[in-house]
Amino acid sequence: MMLGELASNNHGGNEAAWISRMFSELPTRYPRVQGFLWYQEKSFWDFWLRPGTSAARAFAAGVSGDRYARNAFCRLPALTRPQIVANVAAHCQA
Repeated sequence: MMLGELASNNHGGNEAAWISRMFSELPTRYPRVQGFLWYQEKSFWDFWLRPGTSAARAFAAGVSGDRYARNAFCRLPALTRPQIVANVAAHCQA
């Protein structure tokens, strides 16, 4: 099972705490969830995960284990790369 849109923000709570809790609970409470797509959107609710923030650090810590695959989008042609950071290619690792 894969979650198609997943995001958080600081409206009404602590975004970093929510992200950390999500990563700790997914494997135990929802073991059938094997993947997700982070919804990266600048809108009224501002679901933008900004580099260098506590939320971004919580996300990086959560995906660093063996449970999640590395970013496969980095190897796609330039026109299909997600615009998560200014220079996606610089963040890709082989």
